[in-house]
Amino acid sequence: LFRSWGSPQAGPAAAYSGAHVWGTNLFGNYAGLSYCTLTTPDYDLNGFGFQYLVFYHWYDMEASSSYSTRAYDGGNIQISTDRGETWTVLTPMGGYTDYMYPTISPLHNDPVFSGTSNTWRRAICDLSEFVNDSIRFRFQFSSDANTNRPGWFLDDLTLVAGINETPVNAAMLEEPADSEIGRAHV
Repeated sequence: LFRSWGSPQAGPAAAYSGAHVWGTNLFGNYAGLSYCTLTTPDYDLNGFGFQYLVFYHWYDMEASSSYSTRAYDGGNIQISTDRGETWTVLTPMGGYTDYMYPTISPLHNDPVFSGTSNTWRRAICDLSEFVNDSIRFRFQFSSDANTNRPGWFLDDLTLVAGINETPVNAAMLEEPADSEIGRAHV
């Protein structure tokens, strides 16, 4: 999903904090028929008390104007407890905005963020069922062939013990374990 780590030249006017973000494309709209991912390293939560993944995101992705919960382009978060062998969609508090519609999308029928956020929004994922596990996260994005927009941008990804504005015992993501860029899914 995330073409690069840097200062956004398209999409949000600036990072949520600091100067850098992860984004689908820092310099313009994402391509049609895109499927890309950002995968974190493994985090061993056993004994550390991290119970939440907190991050800020800004997005502008194609959602249906005719069907209220249908997305043509969108992204979601997955979690793995087996070093990336299998993945499960991780639902943030408050849920996702839509469900992915195109049958050619790897995210078909998955819940996704889509539409326009208009501002940086905080997302919180409860990790309490994983506190004794080693986990990794994958942010994934997919688009259909039409109507390309600025995309999905992520900032300040942290693991925290409690939900507040100042992370306690935080682990910050600065370098991903893996990033697949612009791989077509047709």
